[in-house]
Amino acid sequence: ESLPETSGTNQLVMRYVIAHPTDENLLLLMAVTQSRAGYLFLINLDSREANLLFPINIDRDEHTLGFSPDGRFLAATASLHQEINPPSSNMPFGGLLIYDLHHNELQTILVNSDIFFPAFIFDWSSDGNWLAFVRDSNVIGLVAPAYDYQQTIIHEAGDCSSLAWINPVTVK
Repeated sequence: ESLPETSGTNQLVMRYVIAHPTDENLLLLMAVTQSRAGYLFLINLDSREANLLFPINIDRDEHTLGFSPDGRFLAATASLHQEINPPSSNMPFGGLLIYDLHHNELQTILVNSDIFFPAFIFDWSSDGNWLAFVRDSNVIGLVAPAYDYQQTIIHEAGDCSSLAWINPVTVK
């Protein structure tokens, strides 16, 4: 019932479900059709409702996602097709989708990484304010989605296919 009418009669296959980090009554369901259209649903166990958050293109067959630690944001990798790169092309762009669960807003960031899986191309800071991600060769992106702020860091450490946010350790 939550699928858009454009999804046709394709049968959905559930790929996985993950728990919301701060609300035990919420689950995130990732499902795909045989035509490789993906959908992310937020399931509320109390109300038994499934709400479509957004469709997700998985043409690259590489997909990962993760909640911010506070559960406000969801980051997901996807394939992006643009006019200069039509769906018939074998080389879709990589995209990082950031969804704000409080405001139901989706932000799309174009990335040029060659792989999404099994590498960890993004990681959240422990407070959930910052998301670091592999943007391109020798380029790391930082985004603070609640503040509509982005920063690009160029480095000479070589190609990065996986990154992790290192939070400072406080010793008492």
